[in-house]
Amino acid sequence: TLLSVVICASMAGSVQHRVAENAAATQPDIRRTLGGYAFVYASVVALVGTLFEGAAAGVRGLLGGLAVAALGALLGNARVVGPLVDDLLARHRLPAWLPAVGRGVRAGALVMIASGALVLAVALMIYRDRVVALHQGLEPGALGSVLLLLGQLVWLPNMVLWCASWVTGAGLVLGVDTVISPVWTQLGILPSIPVLGAVPQAGPGTQLALLWLLFTIKIARLSER
Repeated sequence: TLLSVVICASMAGSVQHRVAENAAATQPDIRRTLGGYAFVYASVVALVGTLFEGAAAGVRGLLGGLAVAALGALLGNARVVGPLVDDLLARHRLPAWLPAVGRGVRAGALVMIASGALVLAVALMIYRDRVVALHQGLEPGALGSVLLLLGQLVWLPNMVLWCASWVTGAGLVLGVDTVISPVWTQLGILPSIPVLGAVPQAGPGTQLALLWLLFTIKIARLSER
């Protein structure tokens, strides 16, 4: 999804740059650029979803595609859209507390991402022997090891978010009948992916795992301040 946003932003920025070279970009130019990319991208996603998963998936793909393409187009037109937004904010006075809400959301998101990344790093260190054993059991060879590493790095954002969910105590579900939380872990069928060797052992959570909940509560209180 992030790659799609980057591609849409790059293409929209290129078109807007050409428009700006010929004449001052106007609001109709911006709307055409945004709408054109959003329509094409969303139509492709909706078509693929409909062909493979049915009409319901096509509708979800259409809505999701519009959101992704619109975000990318907005980023690509940031130089033009930015002044329009500033002008809109100048003409409509916003409540004084609204900027603080944005700062609070950003701070909370950064804390959760940092906590998830820390938990992932600790889990990989604690269970590194199992991770290495899974890797060696696949016998991927030199080239296969590189490809396997790159494939797992693509999952890195997902793994950080999984660990962030674990930190909050909500836990996460992996594979078939596998539930992982600080207080209890139930293991089912998991694919033989080396990084999944960092999944805790089945049974009640350790004291170290429960300490993460206290750590999260403390960080949340500090963030409020």
